Order: sequence, then C-alpha cells, then structure tokens
Amino acid sequence: MAELIKRKTVDLYKGLFTFIKLRSVLPIIGLFLVTIVFWVTSEGILFSPYNIKSIIAQVTPVIIISMGAMFIYALGNMDVSIGTSIGLSGLGACVTINETGSLILAVLAAIAIAVTISFVNSFISGVLNILPILASVCTMMIGRGLLTIITTKAGGSGIKALVDVSVFKQPWLQLTVVGLVILVLGYIFNFTIIGKQARSVGANPECANQNGIRPFKVQVIAYMVLGLTIGVASLFVWSNTGNITRSSGMGYEMDVMIALILGGMSLNGGMRSKFISAIVGSLTYIILRNGLLLSAFLQYNQVDMAKAIIFVIMVMITSRAKGILLPK
Repeated sequence: MAELIKRKTVDLYKGLFTFIKLRSVLPIIGLFLVTIVFWVTSEGILFSPYNIKSIIAQVTPVIIISMGAMFIYALGNMDVSIGTSIGLSGLGACVTINETGSLILAVLAAIAIAVTISFVNSFISGVLNILPILASVCTMMIGRGLLTIITTKAGGSGIKALVDVSVFKQPWLQLTVVGLVILVLGYIFNFTIIGKQARSVGANPECANQNGIRPFKVQVIAYMVLGLTIGVASLFVWSNTGNITRSSGMGYEMDVMIALILGGMSLNGGMRSKFISAIVGSLTYIILRNGLLLSAFLQYNQVDMAKAIIFVIMVMITSRAKGILLPK
C-alpha cells in the first residue's frame, strides 16, 4: 500500500512538472501557429515588404512599453494611464521641438514627462495606500483632460510638429532601439537586484519586507523604468502622424495588457514572471491584429471589440488565483 501511494505521488509530480513545462512554451507555440495561420489566410500578404515595415512600426512601441511594464506586472500591479502618458509625452516632445528645433531636447522632454507621471502613480499609491490601479485611473483622467484642453485650444487638428521627425519612422532605428531595450532591460530584470526584488515583492510583499526589501522603494523604481520606456515609445507613436491630438496614445494600455497576457505573463506577478513574455506576447498580438485585418476576418472598426474579447478569454485562461482576475 505504501509503495502504491509512493508511486502515485511520483506520477503526480511528474505530470505536474510536465504540465508546467508545457505551459511555459505555449505562448511560443501560439506565436508560431498565429504566424502560420495568417500567413496562409492572407495569401502571403502578411509578410509582404510593405506589411513587414508596418508590423515593425506597430510592434515597436508595444514591445518597448511591454518590457517596461514587466517590472510593475511582476509586482502584481497594473497601470491604465499608459495611453495618457504617451499622449502627454508626445505633446511635450512636439512643443519642445517646435520651440527649440532640437530633436535631442524633444527626446529628453518626452522621457522626463513620462517618468514624472509614473513616479506620481507610484508615490500616490505608496504614500496614500491606494491600489496602484486606482492611482493610475486618477492620473489617466486628469492627464487626458489636460491633453484635451491643450490640443483643443491649439485647434481641431491638434499640435503639429514643425520639424521633420520622420527619422523615428525608419525601420533600422526602430529595430535598433527595440534591440537595445531588450538587452538592457532583459539583463536588469533577470540578473540584477532590481528585477529580483520586483518579483520577490510580487510573490509575497510581507516576506520580502521581512528580508530587508522595501516594497515601496521597489515599486518606485519599477514605475520609473516603465516611465522611461513610455517616454521612448511615445516618440515612435508621435512620429506616425507628426501631430498630437486629444486621442493620441489612447488604447495603448490595453495593447500592452493583452500583449503581456498573450505572452504568458502571470496576472498576479511573482517569481513566475518571465521577461520573454513581453517579446513573444507583443509579436503575437501585432501579428494577430494584422492577420485578422488582412484576412478580412475583421473590419478596422471591429478591432477594439476583438481586443476586448481576446482580453476576457486570456484573463480567464491565465488566471492562477481563484477569485483574483486582475492585478492590483
């Protein structure tokens, strides 16, 4: 009897280990299947030279922000003010370049504004003991209001850049920046104390605190990293149109959220958070969105509905804690 119980226990652990290993590669399998399916259904248009350039342009801001968002998702947090931060950062860059003509100052302005907004989110939630998602909702509403007021006063078409910013539309620059962000943030997340502490706090903040880790400090650093990536990504978003309107950046918070979930990111953070989720998820999401349009499964005005459906399905699949469907 004891031998039978021992054998059953061993078999159970083997099955569990196999399931965990399979679950870790499912996002990669999903990326492969999505790519093959829509390559066939779009009759090869998905990988046409023009569409490859379009995919690069679309995935660049999503993948950059997703890699920064990994740090706060590892904490078990969520930021819904990302779109607003992109709009305000782009506005700052646009105004700066119009006033000074300096592209470098415009880049610095965009990064400074995004980092400041992220710092405010982390500071408010930490000092006032408010859930981070609620703090970001307040920031989102205030920021979107400011963006609407400023762009409306400037005219119905918003604020347009008076200097050529097409350099941000070059695929070589987009791929170079993405590569650098992957290398730098990948190293920080996986091999430095910043990434390790973020995952530790997400796994168990009380235990982390007892071991000398200060959750508030870790949270501030994580949000600053997110702000840095938002500032960089806003330049690529801004360059697509060359002007800033009240709707600039809208919807990117959902794009990032879906990308991370498709990449297998744990909604509750912790030690299971994998940096590769940002890369795989962003590629899967953009290819999926492009494929649905190119294959005529969806019209352009139905994309938001599809995003909502994908989000609900993936939340139900990836939720790991009973009764907890969203991060804080």
